[in-house]
Amino acid sequence: MAPKKRSNVRCSPNLGRYKVNIQLLAEQELDVRTIAYQLAFPQELISTTMRDIISELIETQTLNEVLLCQLDKRELSMLTKIIKMSRINDKLLYKIADMFPDAQRRKNELIHKLNIIKGEILAGNNNPSLVSDLVGVLNELLDHKMIQKKFFDQMIADFAC
Repeated sequence: MAPKKRSNVRCSPNLGRYKVNIQLLAEQELDVRTIAYQLAFPQELISTTMRDIISELIETQTLNEVLLCQLDKRELSMLTKIIKMSRINDKLLYKIADMFPDAQRRKNELIHKLNIIKGEILAGNNNPSLVSDLVGVLNELLDHKMIQKKFFDQMIADFAC
């Protein structure tokens, strides 16, 4: 039995272990496949910013930090997943945290703010707005998967009650 013929789709030379359909990328549709041409991620429509980031990653093997800051949470998560699964960060000697310096900086700011709020509460400041700030910081850390739900619940039990 003869193997199925693949359509002549122009793909990127490589993105780690994956190929990106350049024609669909130009139309703002992300189509990432394994070298064996199996779909690696669900096909999705993406923003022009995401398209430009991926195009630049393929062409120059660098990430545009200015454009990274413009991605929404969904696309940033998608890009992180692509980078991790394709292992392009290993090839380029990047660490994921280095690829997203603003995200790392934001994480550090949130942890610093959390520590300040904890100190204020432990010092006896029971201002309701302080407790509200604590819950807001914990929610943001949880949303970005920087803390686990168990830690969130423990902090609420210890400081918000």
